[in-house]
Amino acid sequence: NTPTETPTNTATATNTPTCGSGGACYVFRTSRPYLGNFGGLSGGDAICATHATEAELPGTYKAWLSDSTGTATARLIHSTGPYKLVDGTIIADDWDDLVDGTLDAAIALDEDGAAIDVAAFNSYVWTGTNSAGDRWVSYCRDWTSQSADDTGLAGRGDVATSSWSLSSALTCSLMLRLYCIQQS
Repeated sequence: NTPTETPTNTATATNTPTCGSGGACYVFRTSRPYLGNFGGLSGGDAICATHATEAELPGTYKAWLSDSTGTATARLIHSTGPYKLVDGTIIADDWDDLVDGTLDAAIALDEDGAAIDVAAFNSYVWTGTNSAGDRWVSYCRDWTSQSADDTGLAGRGDVATSSWSLSSALTCSLMLRLYCIQQS
């Protein structure tokens, strides 16, 4: 007879709060950049879903984006739990902290936990959104233009100031990354 081991920890995963229900929500910058014509808000959400799936991250994801049809504030869940990078670094204690103008740490990692070289435009991220989650005036014709004549608002993933979301209006012909935020 082989003795049966009894686990010493009887807590179950169902007791751990999940993203959107008081648990932590992952945030990352995409590892690959995109032109400004990535297909609107739904195209940005699809990009985030693809990156999260490739990295085997749990839950669903949406892009931190705004345009004339919607704002990040209206599109994303307002979690009462922390927002964290995939390595566990907390960037905000909850939604109110996420949109208060500054972060606790920069969103400096991609979905695999790799830091992105900040040379050239690698630190810039398409947002169309100020740090409060509201639309700004420039978003590549609702994220459907890659024309050098159009601009989109970009944030900087290498800073924790309000410039994380609202830094510069850049030409839509540039290849920039997206921020992705877990929703559930």
